[in-house]
Amino acid sequence: MTTRLMRPGSSIRYTKALDTVSPLIDGYPNFHWLMNDPERPQGALPRLEKGIDAPAAVVDAYDEVRRPLVSCRTSTHKAGTETTPWHDRYDPETGTITYFGDNKPGSMKPAADAPGNRRLIETAELHASDFESDRAVAPPVLAFSFGRKGVGTFLGVCVIDNITLVRQTAGDGGLFSNFKFELAVLDTGIVDPRWFDDRRDPWTSTEECMRHAPMAWRLWVEAGSEALEELRAGY
Repeated sequence: MTTRLMRPGSSIRYTKALDTVSPLIDGYPNFHWLMNDPERPQGALPRLEKGIDAPAAVVDAYDEVRRPLVSCRTSTHKAGTETTPWHDRYDPETGTITYFGDNKPGSMKPAADAPGNRRLIETAELHASDFESDRAVAPPVLAFSFGRKGVGTFLGVCVIDNITLVRQTAGDGGLFSNFKFELAVLDTGIVDPRWFDDRRDPWTSTEECMRHAPMAWRLWVEAGSEALEELRAGY
């Protein structure tokens, strides 16, 4: 029997069709099935079409506002192309992902105005907060790496550790500004998607959302950045 569990380093199948019924597609766990509890109707499902995306924030019965999660997708076959001239990197030995934001070559807007960059900056402010209440509502960042044909790898649950404004070179040699995000991959072990079900459910309090959260996430929420290094995968 296929179970709704996500293991860092395991493959998933992602399609644009919202098939929440089939546990497997082409022999791989179906992302939409993993992220959907049919007995708990909720808001919009997470999507992975964009490099950076997130379901809408919810307001729970205690008037706490939380965004369920933020997803970061790397398309390895696009790295170094004219539209995606940068190279995201994952170092499993140090549990670090270097992820470049979604400002594009030729954009006339500041890098902070790109929608994905805005979302990650907003998330980083909560991740860096000294207040446990902020970290409790902060969305986890889920990192994925995809090649062609919609088969990807779940890299893990991340906390944003650092942000740097950088100048990058476009395919035509021109320069544009963007953000470089350093993501700390937590040593979570297997991840239970019921955690995301809870975070998407306005009838579940933020405190209750911890019941299916990985232990590493719960310890980070309690202790903050001081505990991040020992909770990092590869530590």
